[in-house]
Amino acid sequence: MVHKYSISKLVSILKESTANKNKFCFILGSGASVTSGIPMGRTLEKRWLDCLMGESSDGNSDARDPKDTKNDADTLFSDGKIDTTFEELEKAWRASKELGNHIPSKYYFDIYKLRFYPDMNNGYAYLSQLMEKAKPSVGYHPLARLLAEDNGIDVVITTNFDSLTEDALFMFTEKRPLVVAHESLAKHLDPDRQQRPIVAKVHRGLFYEPMNDKESTSELSEGWKAVLRDLFKRYIPIVIGYAGGDKSLMSFLNEKDTRMKAIYWCLMKGEEPAEKVEELVASKRGMFFEISGFDDAMLTIGEAFLGDSIIPTKTGRLLENNARERFEDYYKQWAEWKRRGNECGAERDRALERLTEAEKKDEEEREKKGELTVLDYYIRGDRAFDEGKCDDAIEKYNKCIREFPYYEGYYYSRGNAYAKQGKDEEAIKDFDKAIELKPNYSKAYYSRGMCFAKLGNYTSAIEDFSKFINQRRYDADGYNARGYAYLCDGKYNKAKNDFTEAVNKDPRFAVPHMNLGTLYQKTKDLENALKEYTAAIALDQNYEDAYIERAKLYRSQGNNTAALDDEHMIDEIRNKKKTSN
Repeated sequence: MVHKYSISKLVSILKESTANKNKFCFILGSGASVTSGIPMGRTLEKRWLDCLMGESSDGNSDARDPKDTKNDADTLFSDGKIDTTFEELEKAWRASKELGNHIPSKYYFDIYKLRFYPDMNNGYAYLSQLMEKAKPSVGYHPLARLLAEDNGIDVVITTNFDSLTEDALFMFTEKRPLVVAHESLAKHLDPDRQQRPIVAKVHRGLFYEPMNDKESTSELSEGWKAVLRDLFKRYIPIVIGYAGGDKSLMSFLNEKDTRMKAIYWCLMKGEEPAEKVEELVASKRGMFFEISGFDDAMLTIGEAFLGDSIIPTKTGRLLENNARERFEDYYKQWAEWKRRGNECGAERDRALERLTEAEKKDEEEREKKGELTVLDYYIRGDRAFDEGKCDDAIEKYNKCIREFPYYEGYYYSRGNAYAKQGKDEEAIKDFDKAIELKPNYSKAYYSRGMCFAKLGNYTSAIEDFSKFINQRRYDADGYNARGYAYLCDGKYNKAKNDFTEAVNKDPRFAVPHMNLGTLYQKTKDLENALKEYTAAIALDQNYEDAYIERAKLYRSQGNNTAALDDEHMIDEIRNKKKTSN
């Protein structure tokens, strides 16, 4: 019997070692997927062997006639396709029934081949159905967070085909993982270069003809061996839910050329390691740790590294906010599509008319039933905002905030409504709250910067626009807004640089040309001012302010004919606005 340490001991080792810049990776087996709804290999073994022996516990098929199973087994054994005779499998099955023990994992691949013989595609379909329904269990939340944060734990190596780890990363973090789901991609497994979580599937991913038979799992490919040898020189593996039943990964781990600083192997309570596992851990200066399961281990480790951020209330708010943010993005794009008018043709207009009518009908029916949701009030708030009914919009956003006070998007929307009313100080309070809830909320920094600028607080405005730019360097709006704050603050060189950068980012953006014209006029460079006003008008032929400033400049130069032409255009633009209103 091996000596097993507590999970607390493992946590203390991880805390101290990561503080000293040591790196760790997880090796996950099927035991890590059980509470997510994917049965362990030994559970599938029993289910399949029950079926083969005429006592099916497999809901997807009827029990087989044991005589047919024997015929298949005899054929496959004589052809060297399985290593086990029917009689040996039958003996193991009866022993499991009588003694209540597990069927040895060494039979897994032979049972799998027998269960789905002669068409192994049925086996692939069976596993696909199991895994596509699975959802990450509670332990995958701290795992995803650990992988995404800079703490020296950013790699998962797994024999599983499921997508639970990458699903959890999508759900709980903003990091996108590199999923290495085929041996031909193994060369890309380089944490130093990728600087993102890595999920390495040594038996391939579900959609890459996963390895689930004796032949394909007998040995790791050379591509995997090379990158994993390099990885284990730097990363100490923590093994959870893996019993070493396959030959490929287990044989590789045991090779002398596979050098490690240590290996930490987690065992379920009451479980003893297989002899080959015990030998491996002893040879690699490893330790055994006793756990109650994958979720228990990950939550304990997560608490030590992540604190109370993994409690259900905070996690629930995170998931709700993420869902609401995705909806908000979808709704904004939907609203923009509706505003685009006739530019996409008659068929688009007919589709829009049908969908708008369906949307209206759906909302009316749910309102009659008293089934309106917070999202309905959010949509109504946005409609009121677009129509200039800011008091009504604020009332709707207030309802949203009362129901979900931890979602930053509702404060942001209400802040914009206050700003539209000229209540900039009230708006700033809402943007402050939005940023408190989401410190990297780039849009809130931009909107708050605009309010600061209107109040004449250019220093704070520049700080906020700079934070926006740091997150959205591709966005011309940030450079233009900061440039305008610099301009108002008398910092002309910095303003010019930002306006020029805005033009470079978006050559079709008229506003920075207008602002450059203002800057040149302030610095008495009237020739360039005229060029920039003209450039702005070329990009936007209804740009009233550009016509106004160019007309003034023409008048100051004595070019009354050109000034009069611009003044006529100003009148036309204003008449169009009156007509449209």
